[in-house]
Amino acid sequence: MASKTVGKWFTADQAADYEAWIANHRRIRELIAHLEALGITQVESDPRASRVQETR
Repeated sequence: MASKTVGKWFTADQAADYEAWIANHRRIRELIAHLEALGITQVESDPRASRVQETR
């Protein structure tokens, strides 16, 4: 396959079975993004953050 995306069509039964899994996966990704944003907000609001030097 050499790293190529392959599309697949589900049967109606498969689509019904997988619909909840796909919805859960999307919700988990939303929650993780929200947690990451909260973490960034907390770090940026820490008064000690101004003493931290970025190293890149």
